Amino acid sequence: MVIVFGAGHVLGTKSYMGYTEDTAMLDLAQRKAEYAKLYGQETSVMYVTEIASYQGIEDFIRNAKAELCSLEHSNADDSINEEPNEPNRVVVYRTVLNEGDGCCKDIGIACAEILQTILAPIQHRTNSKGEDYFGAIKRAMNGGCYDAWLIEHGFHTNSACRAKLSDPEIRQLLAEKEVDAMAKYYGWTKAEPEDDVMLYKGCPSGEPVMDWQNSLLEAGFKMINNGKEYPADGSFGTATVNGTNDFKASVGLPKDGKVDSLTYGLMLRNHRTRIDTSEKSLAEEQAKVASLIVANDALEKKIDEALAILS
Repeated sequence: MVIVFGAGHVLGTKSYMGYTEDTAMLDLAQRKAEYAKLYGQETSVMYVTEIASYQGIEDFIRNAKAELCSLEHSNADDSINEEPNEPNRVVVYRTVLNEGDGCCKDIGIACAEILQTILAPIQHRTNSKGEDYFGAIKRAMNGGCYDAWLIEHGFHTNSACRAKLSDPEIRQLLAEKEVDAMAKYYGWTKAEPEDDVMLYKGCPSGEPVMDWQNSLLEAGFKMINNGKEYPADGSFGTATVNGTNDFKASVGLPKDGKVDSLTYGLMLRNHRTRIDTSEKSLAEEQAKVASLIVANDALEKKIDEALAILS
């Protein structure tokens, strides 16, 4: 199945209280696209902000030969000024061309559980012509999708929701649970990694991934994707694959982007070697200092003897 995960707005970037919706939702779309690959799905990410036109969306969908389109957003409500009173709920809009909930309800339930809010009934919002109200959904269907939806991941004008959506670990969890819901609905089967593989692209995020990323950085292997350098964030994405492959190439292993016991063992040995080298360098410096001290003491003794003779 070919799936496009899209984020952003044709009218430009939207920010609120330091939270930039387009950036956060693009990251979520990328995480969903990577995770869906574990189910054997062909995916791509559409950044609507860069496309900046509804026709561009339609062309992107058509060129990708997409069958499904999931649009990632977070909602905003300006009707109430006091933020603690802001409404907060997950809203999923499905194309008006398909009746019922499809997989949207399962996706919305998973999303609402993670964001600790409620799910509104699945919406089929129309414009005055009875077509899809949202241009992105309409153009996705025009481009050849047989289903498309837009997920409002809670309200980012709600402080609690905004804090969660700003957390990359929460976004990774949203990506996994929402794609899992799609997999259950469509009957996808996840490809299991080899028994010896401990970490791999799209694997569950968390401390083991963070430890590996820190090991890469400490060993001098940067995590870069599309020219952007990434810090250790606990999510095993493309940047971590690139850093892993750079390390594996340095120790003569195939560049498959996976961390198995051999890869991990060589990293430990690399770390031990660096410690030993540092300790050796420190010992050598200490020996030099000790030698200089001895030489200095001898020089001072000679000076004292010379002064004694002169006196």
